[in-house]
Amino acid sequence: METELFKAILDIHKLQWFTVILLMVAVLVSVTAASLASYAKRKGENLATREDFEELLRQVKLTAQATEQIKAQMQVGESELEYRKAQLSQFYGPIYANLKTSHELYDIWMSGTLREINKEMIDLFREQNKEIIRIMKTQAHLVDGETIPDVFTRFMTAATIWNLFTARPEKPRVDPNVAALPQAKWPSEFPEHIFSKTEELKKRLDDLHKRYSIDQDTAGLTQSGAIRKSSM
Repeated sequence: METELFKAILDIHKLQWFTVILLMVAVLVSVTAASLASYAKRKGENLATREDFEELLRQVKLTAQATEQIKAQMQVGESELEYRKAQLSQFYGPIYANLKTSHELYDIWMSGTLREINKEMIDLFREQNKEIIRIMKTQAHLVDGETIPDVFTRFMTAATIWNLFTARPEKPRVDPNVAALPQAKWPSEFPEHIFSKTEELKKRLDDLHKRYSIDQDTAGLTQSGAIRKSSM
C-alpha cells in the first residue's frame, strides 16, 4: 500500500516537471520567435533604407548628368548667340542700313528733286560706299558661311570706281567708256544678298534668344528638383 502511494506521488512529481519543462520550452520558443521577428523587421527596414538611398543616389546622378548636358548646350548656344549678335551689329546691320538709305535717297536724287544739293548727295553716296568697304575689309571674319561671296568683290570694285570718278570737282561722274565696263556696273545682287542674309540672321538670333531663355529655365528647374529630392 505504501509502495503504491509512493509511486503515485512520484508520478505526480514527474507530471509537474514535465509541465514545467513544456512551459519553459514554450517561453523559449516564444522569446526566440519574437527575437527573430524583431531581427527580420530591423533587417527589412535597413534593406528598405539602403534601397531608398541607392535610388536617391541614382536620381541625383541622373540629375547631375542632365544638368551638365544642359550647361554644355547653353554654352554652345551662348557662343553662337554672341557670334550672331556680332554679325548683325558689326557687319550686316550697318551695311544693311547704309544700303537701305542709299536706295531710298538714290531714287529721289535720280528724279531731279534734289538737284540743288547734287554735290552733297554725291558726297553722301561716296561716304556710304567708303563705310561699306571699310566694314567689309575690317570685319570679313563676320561674313556668314565658309567663303566670301564673289558679289562682295564686285561691289567693292564698282564702288571704288564710282568714288574715284565722282570725287573730281570739275567732272563728278563716271566717264561713259568706263561705265560700260562690267567691273564698273552696280551689282544689284549685292544689296539683295545683304538684305536677305540680314533678315535670315535676325530670325536666327530671335530663335536663339527664345531657346537660350528656355534652356536657362530648364536648367533652373532641374537644379531645384535635385535640391528638393536630396532634402527629402
